[in-house]
Amino acid sequence: MSSGKVLYGIFNNEIIDNVLNCQVLVTIPECFEQILLSSDPRCQSFVSRIKYVILDEVHCINQKDTQGRSIGDVWEHIFLLIRCPFLALSATISNINELKEWLKSAECAKPLEGLPAREVELITYDERWSELELSLQRLSVCSKDSVSEENGRESKQENTESKKEDESKADWNDVVQYFNPFAVYKLEKLRMFGIPADQRLTARQILELYEFMANIDDSVKKDFEPTKYFTQLCRVDEKSPDSGAAWLNRKDLRQFENALKNRFVQWMNEDKTKIDKIFEILEKEVGEEFEKRSKPYDMRKSALNNILPLIDQLKRKEQLPALCFNDDRDICEKLAKHIFNELKKREETYKASPEFQKKYNLKAEEKALKLAKRKRDEEERAAKRKSKRVDEDGNEDRFEKDDMPEDGDAFALMKIRMREDLERFKLCCRWSDEDIYNRCIEKLSKKIKRPEARSLLTLFERGIGFHHDGLSNAERSAVEVLFRRGFLGIVFSTSTLALGMNLPCKTVIFGIDTPKLNPLQFRQMSGRAGRRGFDPAGTVIFMSLPTNKIRRLLTASLATLRGNVPFTTAFLLRLISFVNGELSKEQQKLLKNARTQGGGKSSKIDNNDVLNEEVRRKAALTLLKVPFVLQTHNRNFSNLLRFLTFFYVQLLRRMQLLDEKCIPRGFAHFALHLSQYDPGSLVFIHILQTGVLHRYIHNTYDDLYHEDNRTKAKEDIIFILAHIFTQKLVSLNIVDEQNLEKESVLPALPTSIEDSINEYNKSVEELALASLQLGSINRRLENPIIALSGCTEESLHLSKGQIDFASVFNSDLQLDERFIPFVYIDRFDHRGRKIYKNSYALDFWRNPDADALVTRNRLSVAERWYLINEFSKLLSDIAIGIDSIANKRDDLHKLIVGVPAEERLGIADEYEDKFRKAFNMKRRFVEEKTGDAETSEKKELNIQENE
Repeated sequence: MSSGKVLYGIFNNEIIDNVLNCQVLVTIPECFEQILLSSDPRCQSFVSRIKYVILDEVHCINQKDTQGRSIGDVWEHIFLLIRCPFLALSATISNINELKEWLKSAECAKPLEGLPAREVELITYDERWSELELSLQRLSVCSKDSVSEENGRESKQENTESKKEDESKADWNDVVQYFNPFAVYKLEKLRMFGIPADQRLTARQILELYEFMANIDDSVKKDFEPTKYFTQLCRVDEKSPDSGAAWLNRKDLRQFENALKNRFVQWMNEDKTKIDKIFEILEKEVGEEFEKRSKPYDMRKSALNNILPLIDQLKRKEQLPALCFNDDRDICEKLAKHIFNELKKREETYKASPEFQKKYNLKAEEKALKLAKRKRDEEERAAKRKSKRVDEDGNEDRFEKDDMPEDGDAFALMKIRMREDLERFKLCCRWSDEDIYNRCIEKLSKKIKRPEARSLLTLFERGIGFHHDGLSNAERSAVEVLFRRGFLGIVFSTSTLALGMNLPCKTVIFGIDTPKLNPLQFRQMSGRAGRRGFDPAGTVIFMSLPTNKIRRLLTASLATLRGNVPFTTAFLLRLISFVNGELSKEQQKLLKNARTQGGGKSSKIDNNDVLNEEVRRKAALTLLKVPFVLQTHNRNFSNLLRFLTFFYVQLLRRMQLLDEKCIPRGFAHFALHLSQYDPGSLVFIHILQTGVLHRYIHNTYDDLYHEDNRTKAKEDIIFILAHIFTQKLVSLNIVDEQNLEKESVLPALPTSIEDSINEYNKSVEELALASLQLGSINRRLENPIIALSGCTEESLHLSKGQIDFASVFNSDLQLDERFIPFVYIDRFDHRGRKIYKNSYALDFWRNPDADALVTRNRLSVAERWYLINEFSKLLSDIAIGIDSIANKRDDLHKLIVGVPAEERLGIADEYEDKFRKAFNMKRRFVEEKTGDAETSEKKELNIQENE
């Protein structure tokens, strides 16, 4: 290893460790993009040394945030900006050839003139290491009364019972119904779309399908009888060639499966009688359950009533460890605690039973231990009273106890047997190193003030856990480590364990239905079932999901990747700064040292050396010319992107963020610092440039030395920033426009601020329409069909905030809302009704109560932390930018950044203190240098010990 280097580094939103001096960097796409686009020579030198990039889960190109906005463009940027070979991994992409062609065209565009392009190879593997068995939980046999009876019944009977009783218990306990995937298909849909290409049957399912088809048509038995079919196909057993036995592998099974499917499709197209009989047989297996689930029912109540019998059966059949996925934090915790309480009740009932008292007479044990202790105490007192005697040789003859067997040994063995007996009331699986368990418990005990940590410590005692975004790093890590080591038999999780984690298990359970559970998520989650090297097959169980959702999850095709908006105004500014930003003298010195390191300057240009301006320019042009959207959309989109780029550059020039040579100037570095908050960042810079915000504060509050004035001014700034940067809308169904002051909606902006923003929107709109007109066909913007209603080109508006059913613009434009950097002050639906913004950011400043965000602002428990954390980070970034460009005596600087000399906190620090206090979080500062060349600052590292 090179001197001064470490093996690995970590860079994400929570941890920054050895980023630029490691040999292997583990990071997330957003942070890696920051490194790739940094103008700091140290970062560029690091990028130039990268030899290989591995990108896992690349289907996240289609990823959306909590507000439904696409955030997958960062993956596209990485593919286009990296200069080294890469390995892209995914198991859930349907249009893989389309993705390959785009990556191939990107690699052809990357090299400098005269240098060869790298080839892009496609490697596919269609098999799972472990097959998947599908099953339903029989909700009909798990009523609430049945669960209550089960809670009072001993979980294990040692005495012999009658055969009839055994059979009845077997029927009750068999709460899982395995089914064939063909049972969920609808004939009409199969005829339209065919059998999903990624569907693979298990050996049991293949044999089952063969038996069903053979019972209907004797020709199937003649053509596909397994013994004859595989004897002709496979290798005969050399040890007993006359036995007719043959060795089968996965490839042979797939050939047999495909042959059966082809016959099935033939019947579907040609023989209605046979295909109807097949579906009648298939649906008979699970028809009752599907019928029950097709009617409305309380999924949460059903899950709570039925989870315990399911866990009992999984434990009996050695199907643990298991993951139960529910995209709802509340139900995850409730299910975990419900199982814990029921297991605890069972244990207490068992301890109170005569059988337990007979086996383990604890009262007699306690009495015997007391007598033994009394005897030892008497012997010790006798030994002290006995004087030392010296023999003729002068040696001391000390008192020695007789080597007697300890009275407690038998009871110690009894305790061991008792602990082993009580293990039946725990869900622990295999475990090897108890020291790991003790270390996790000790580390988690330091977080005992958090209710989540207390709950987990209690649940761990019985091998139960839960996992979601609301846990801190320590809590999530403890659950992951203990589950991986076998100390936890069941973990209830949201989608946090769906990808990016190595946590295989035997069984995956889908608890309740949520809107976030889509076919892509289902494939990611079900992929956890079946441990390579341990399980020949994994099991997927649908617990409280409705019939339609189960059909959709199992019959939907793989995800089709689509290109995103390739860049925005703020990103283009970042790209221009990356290519030709000005360097300080210190940076020029660093650049010179980096170039000459290792024996002087090479005469040959390295295609990977992003320290070279020509290489950076080539990387930027690749990103602009070869976006993925051109591969997945109409080719006319290329013309639109060219004129949008023209519009962005003109807008940045008009805002004085670029000079005539496209060199960043003025507020450009502040805009780069806030680029992730586009388009609000440009609007905020506009009201700073025009001085509107300063004038409003100065005219409204004459004297900011008074505490009351400062408090009101800070609240006004929070209010203005919430209007500009937050996008959470309030449903029209819950807004009472007659009493808006009582609703959790943002009130109207001050007139001067609103006029300034409208002026900005109007200027942007005029420039955007003029630029788009240049790129449209026949220089026309309006939709010809909409024009029949009287809509003319003069009546077209981009900034009116109207949400229309149909676009009024020409279909060739394919306008996305993110293309134009507007901030809508007022939004209206298609009927002209005003849509209000949620005032959660302002309300939290006034009343920092996490529960009030749910009750008053109607935020979900899952999203409240993210929204407040995002706004708190925004204030921190604004404070850093204001501190770097504003005079310390400026009123805005005092309000946002604070006055450390007078121990007066600014808005950013106050808001963050309220945020951390409301969500029981700690604060930790780490001294870091920024990637920007101009500043060096103290960054805050958020160890997200969130709710």
